[in-house]
Amino acid sequence: MIKYGAISDIELLIYLKDNIMDIINNLNIDILKQVIIKCIIIKSRIVSKDEKEAGIRKYLNFGHCIGHALETEIGYGNILHGEAVAYGMITAAFISLKNNKLSLKEYKIICDCISKLSLPKIKNIKITSLIRTMKNDKKNKKNKINFVLLNKIGDPSINNIIEESQIKEALNDNEYFSN
Repeated sequence: MIKYGAISDIELLIYLKDNIMDIINNLNIDILKQVIIKCIIIKSRIVSKDEKEAGIRKYLNFGHCIGHALETEIGYGNILHGEAVAYGMITAAFISLKNNKLSLKEYKIICDCISKLSLPKIKNIKITSLIRTMKNDKKNKKNKINFVLLNKIGDPSINNIIEESQIKEALNDNEYFSN
C-alpha cells in the first residue's frame, strides 16, 4: 500500500501515514477496504497501460531492487516480501533525495510511514554481497544496477543507473541495517 502511495498518490501516502496503525490492527475494516480498492485501481491503471512491462509498469518495482536482493541474501521465508520491499523503498527514497529528485519533506513522509510498521533490524548483512546480488538480478544488465527512483511522491522514474557508492551510502544511513 505504501508503494502505491509513493509511486502514484501523495494523498494516499499521507492517509496511510495517519491511519496505518488502524489498518495494521484491523481497527477499521472500512479504512482497509478503501485503501485496498485505491491500490487495486492504481495497479490496474498502470498494468493496463503497459502489459509487457516495457515502460511505466516498471514503476511497480519501486523498492524491489534492494528487496529482491535481501530476500536472496537472507533467504526466502526468513524475511517477508513486504518487509524486504519496505527496506528497499527507504533505500530508493534516500537515493532519490541524494540525487536531488525527492524533497526532504517527502522523504520524511515515506520514512514516517514505513517506521510505523515496526520492521525488525537486519543484522550482519554484507553490503558487498547484497550489491553483487543486485547486479545479478534479471532486471539489471551489464553489471549496472537500475533503480526506480522518485522525482517526487507520485512521480517515479525508471532507468536510473545507480553507482555502488550511492547504494552503500544509502544502506549505511538506513537505521534498519546494523552491521
